[in-house]
Amino acid sequence: MNTLAVMPAADLTVGCFKATATGLEIEGTPTLESWRHFGRQLGQLHDAIQLCIGDWILFGEHAYGEMYADARRHWSGILDSDQVRFRRSYLQS
Repeated sequence: MNTLAVMPAADLTVGCFKATATGLEIEGTPTLESWRHFGRQLGQLHDAIQLCIGDWILFGEHAYGEMYADARRHWSGILDSDQVRFRRSYLQS
């Protein structure tokens, strides 16, 4: 049986900004341009996460059928309506 190794959350640091599992930390005084740059980085991550969740959903449906539906209900952090939106986003790309 496979075991799940829980890894500590990775932080993303860009300039003065540090995104953590619990929020955003800002060190110093960022310039307007660095603030905009970090916003663009967040937007790209947002899009990538939706595609990853879409891949995860499609794989689970294909590989596990009914067991997928049961497992999906227990996945914390994403509601069913969000999963449908992520899946549609994936299928449209």
